[in-house]
Amino acid sequence: FGTLPKYLLWPSILLVGLAGPATFMLDSTRGARIYEAAISGGQFFLLGGFIAAFSGLSPAISRWRLACAGTLWALAIATRLILALPIGVMVLMAAWWILRADRRSAGKIKELLPLSLPLLLALACLGWYNWARFRSVVETGFYYEMSTIPDFQKHSGGFVNPIFVPQNLYNYFLNPSKTRSIFPFI
Repeated sequence: FGTLPKYLLWPSILLVGLAGPATFMLDSTRGARIYEAAISGGQFFLLGGFIAAFSGLSPAISRWRLACAGTLWALAIATRLILALPIGVMVLMAAWWILRADRRSAGKIKELLPLSLPLLLALACLGWYNWARFRSVVETGFYYEMSTIPDFQKHSGGFVNPIFVPQNLYNYFLNPSKTRSIFPFI
C-alpha cells in the first residue's frame, strides 16, 4: 500500500483498534466478557496467521512461517468456529500460490505440510472434543444452545436442508432489494 497517502495510516489504525469488541472489553465493570474475549482472540489469531502466511509465501516460501500460519489459524478456529470458512479460503489461496510455482511435486508437498498439519490436528482435536461432549463429531453445541426455543429440538432436522438452496440463491442474488422507512432499512 505504498501508493496510499500517509495521512490515512493513523485513522486506519484507530478504526481497526476501536472497531468490534475491543471497545466493549475496555468496560469490564459488569463481569466477565467471555464472548468479546473469544471474538478478539479469533481476530488476533486470524490476522496473525494472515501476516505469517503472507510473509511465508513471498518472496521465497518459508516453511516455518507457513507452520506458524497454520498454527495461528488452528487457534483461530478453536477460538471461534465460524472463522473456519474464511480460513479455509485463505488456505486454498495459499495452496494455489504454492502449487502454481515451478518446482518439483515433492517440493510442493513439503511446503504444503507445514501449513496443513496444524489445521488437520486442530480439526481432529475439535472432532474428538465434540464426540466426547456431544457424541457427535460435527455437533458443536448449537443444538443444545437452542433448546430454550419451544419445539426446536423436535424440528431441528428441518432447518438445514438442501431443498432450501434454490430459494436462498434466488433471495440473495436475483431478488431485488427494497428500502423501508423502519429498521432494517434494506
